[in-house]
Amino acid sequence: MNSNVEVENCTFVNNTAMSGGAISVECNYLIPCTNVIRDSVFTNNVAIEEGGGIIYNTYQPELINNTYGDNIAELGNDVASYATRIKKVSNGTLVDLNELNDVPSGIVIDEDMVFAVVSAEQNSIMTSNSRSVIKWETIDENTRVRGQNTVTLNKGMVTFSDTIFEAAPGMQDVKFRLASSAIDYNVLQYLDPVKYADQIISVNFRWCKPGEIQDGNTCLKCNSGSYSVTWNSTQCLTCPENASCEEERISLSAGYWRISRNSTDIMECPNEEACLGGYNATSQYPVN
Repeated sequence: MNSNVEVENCTFVNNTAMSGGAISVECNYLIPCTNVIRDSVFTNNVAIEEGGGIIYNTYQPELINNTYGDNIAELGNDVASYATRIKKVSNGTLVDLNELNDVPSGIVIDEDMVFAVVSAEQNSIMTSNSRSVIKWETIDENTRVRGQNTVTLNKGMVTFSDTIFEAAPGMQDVKFRLASSAIDYNVLQYLDPVKYADQIISVNFRWCKPGEIQDGNTCLKCNSGSYSVTWNSTQCLTCPENASCEEERISLSAGYWRISRNSTDIMECPNEEACLGGYNATSQYPVN
């Protein structure tokens, strides 16, 4: 602990450990330490968890002109460190998440969100933290996260597929925090409070759209058999006769017509075969 060591021109071969197959560098974050590993060879070393060749826990050692080959670990075949950030996984790529846009208040978001806990190098997923979680936390008043707001890590990753954010519809720049029990935030704040600041996500809420109504701070979808056709409606209307309704769609029964897509003035068609019924989403003035 709190070593200040220089390793030079050494060869590490066929070593095995739980973490750090060849070298484990441990420092108390309250007492800075300096370590240098240079011109050394790491070959065929194995770590059951992290760092087939080298692992460090806080202050990164200087790694200069070293050679690595055939080292194996669950995380970081050659070098591993500690968890520092949460990143979004998008098409297999780790990216920063700063904001969510067009979010419905009180309704499950449209797409799954996949996140990973990454190491200090920012490109390695911390696969060994299988008992830790990633969670959403509220910051601003009168906000909530419901549904799936906490998920246990599986090989360093989680998928949020049933998450509901709540704030007043139409509000912008509402703050939520993304956090993980795999990350020691006390250590990170001491090491670099700017670089490792809390991960605050700005959520921009849309208004309640047609097919929904606003009820306090939430948007509610209209039940089958009722409808709404304007933004920010406060009431789902009963479906008219000779039609069926689903959210914002008023679909005519066969043999009936109307003068516009959302008209509830539904009339019997003089030529029944010419009025097929249904709903035409592409035309403001359909022939039904």
